[in-house]
Amino acid sequence: MVTPEDNNPNPASGAQTSAPMPLPVATGGEVKTAAPAAAAPAPAPAPAPPKQSLQERKLFNFYRPEEGHRGRAVIGIALAVLLLYGCHALWDWLPKGQEDFWGKKLAALGDDEFAINPAIILSLSMAVGFLFGVYKLVNYPRFVDFIIDTENELKKVSWASKRQVINESLVVLATVVIIGVYVFVVDLIIQGVQTKIDWKTFWNKLLP
Repeated sequence: MVTPEDNNPNPASGAQTSAPMPLPVATGGEVKTAAPAAAAPAPAPAPAPPKQSLQERKLFNFYRPEEGHRGRAVIGIALAVLLLYGCHALWDWLPKGQEDFWGKKLAALGDDEFAINPAIILSLSMAVGFLFGVYKLVNYPRFVDFIIDTENELKKVSWASKRQVINESLVVLATVVIIGVYVFVVDLIIQGVQTKIDWKTFWNKLLP
């Protein structure tokens, strides 16, 4: 006698089902079996962190570092060069004889030409102090805001073209030449009149 369990090919009595077979795919009249899907690629390694600048490392705390680069650089370099030249001029002006206080030899780096004396110590100390002052100035908030605002206003200026500048310069030069010639001629006339007139006799006759 045949029971319903004998007609069921996959009874639910604990038998495991096998994996599904790949479906056939028709390509160009031929039937091919589809290949199983490829495995997912391995995740890419994490990118290296970007290199931090001195500002990000907090080594130099600049005020508004993304603005006013040109103005601050020009003013800072100009002041630094001027002050360093002043320190060198001070060192050159101080008396550095052996009997003078500023020329006393405190130490030497090899030859006497590189001797350390109070004059060079004073000059170097002032130079370091001036450079630190320039650094603080180009990072002073009110000064930096003024420089940035000035640069922003200059960007709004409509500059004249090259042809316009040349034409206006020629007009100015011509005007200066004409005025100079006119003043020169009037001066010659006045000098000629003065040499031909005896002003002392003229005033004596004019005044009672």
